[in-house]
Amino acid sequence: MHWAHSRRGIVSDDIVGDGAARCLGFAGHRSPSMLSQRLEAILRRCHARTGVDPDAGPRSLSSVARSRVAARSVLDPSRGRSTLRLRGRELMYSNIYVALDNSEHSDAASTVALELATAFNARVIGMHVYAARMHDYRFKQMEYTLPEEYQDEAELLRQRRIHDSLITTGLELISDSYTDVLRFRCLERGVEFTARMRDGRNWEELVADVDESEDVDVVVMGALGTGAVKESQLGSVTERVARRIRRDLLIIRTTGTEAMEGGILVAIDGSPQSFAGLRTALALGRALGKRVEAVAVYDPYLHYAVFNGIVDVLSEKASKIFRFKEQEALHEEIIDTGLAKIYESHLRVARATAAEQGVDLPITLLDGKAFERVLRHARETK
Repeated sequence: MHWAHSRRGIVSDDIVGDGAARCLGFAGHRSPSMLSQRLEAILRRCHARTGVDPDAGPRSLSSVARSRVAARSVLDPSRGRSTLRLRGRELMYSNIYVALDNSEHSDAASTVALELATAFNARVIGMHVYAARMHDYRFKQMEYTLPEEYQDEAELLRQRRIHDSLITTGLELISDSYTDVLRFRCLERGVEFTARMRDGRNWEELVADVDESEDVDVVVMGALGTGAVKESQLGSVTERVARRIRRDLLIIRTTGTEAMEGGILVAIDGSPQSFAGLRTALALGRALGKRVEAVAVYDPYLHYAVFNGIVDVLSEKASKIFRFKEQEALHEEIIDTGLAKIYESHLRVARATAAEQGVDLPITLLDGKAFERVLRHARETK
């Protein structure tokens, strides 16, 4: 498991026409009742795996989950609800938000969210965004292509109502089925679960929902989603969400049984954000039994490149005024020793911070381009 600590795709925008029905195993226009029957079949299969009666319905299942958590809360009075908190010097998550779209990476994100919720005695919030309004807009765009018998205004209005009903109902049922899968998984582990759904553009609705929610401590997303492009490392939805939300974000890159494997690597650059990331990593490592390591990277080669570029443009007179040779020698001495010592000190502070929490933190100092060296180190120590 490689954690990206920062601030997938969700539902793909390319489901058009009767795609919603096909997602539930139907083709063509089907009635809401038939879609409901399909959802009932999904719940029955969940029942076979979990032993929970599907006739209880989503609301009753949520009540069962709440009752289990309530019973557990009696044993743990420190349980909180609304905000990220510290227990002594240890970070705690109370509400873990996971984005769902039924892709492999979404399933992996659900697994990680569930493990975190179990470790921190937290609630899981499962969110799915569907695009009914987008389908309505597309249908209106294509109306002029309908056969002549459908161009009558009354018939056109009737077709719009049929399409709106099928798409809205179908997409809501899909959202219910996605969140119900995670609901059952939480129920098995005695974890409280809350389902959410919104209509709109996936990344915009995710950002809006997180920003409007005071009870979200950390967001968990898969690196890719249902619209993943081959060879892509990060989906556009995840990237857009990461750039906009103001909460911690865990991006899950590995799928299947590997989702919870591996340790946690923290990049330290001396900033308050990097040390906040370290504290979060230590709390996650303790809760999940993961090894935590810290790395720092300094780049001496940039300065050499800059000096070599300057020497080619300076005149002889300018070189004498700026004492270029002396400046170059001074910078080489600073770069060779000063930068390394600065980043070594950052790592020593990180180790001392971990030691205060009883953790022996391995540290590594690297030189070169920061992103390249961190990436290479992560791969080599996988």
